Formats: sequence, C-alpha cells, structure tokens
Amino acid sequence: MYTPSLEKYIDVIEKCDTYIIDFQGEPIVTKFEFLKALAIARVYGFKEYEKALTFIKLNYSSTIEGKEAERILDQVFDTRHPWYRSVISKCTSWVPS
Repeated sequence: MYTPSLEKYIDVIEKCDTYIIDFQGEPIVTKFEFLKALAIARVYGFKEYEKALTFIKLNYSSTIEGKEAERILDQVFDTRHPWYRSVISKCTSWVPS
C-alpha cells in the first residue's frame, strides 16, 4: 500500500495556498481550503486541523464545505466528550515542532 510522505502533504498545502490566491472569488476556492485542511491534519495534527476547519466554517458557512466543516467540528471535536482530551494529546504528541 502506498503511503504519501510528509513532503507530499506539505506540497499539497503550498499548492492549495497558491490556487486559493489564483482563483480568489471563485467557488473552487472552498474545495482547495478543504483539501488544505485535510493535508494540514496529516502534517500538523489534530489541533491544526480543528483550526483549519474553523476557518472554513466561519468564512464559507453557506457552502457545502463550510457545512461539512461545521459537521466535523460538531461531531469529532465535541469537547464535552471525556475522550476528547486524551485523543488530542495522543494525536499531537508525535507532530514535529
């Protein structure tokens, strides 16, 4: 099974940043933002993924991606669940600084 390296995910983040600027104002920007959030999760961990999803939720709330970001935040990042803190610490402990 093929597993992409961290460098490939970093490349995705950089390309998404470029395309977000190049296609500013176009509907495809939300898709690049969502793809970027997924790559951020792989490279930087759970907390940075949460920040990226929050950005999408706040800035693109009326789009499919904004609604999906909100759903993920509500279901996965619900801090009321007792397991949340332990998952966060486990998922961020391996992330390089």
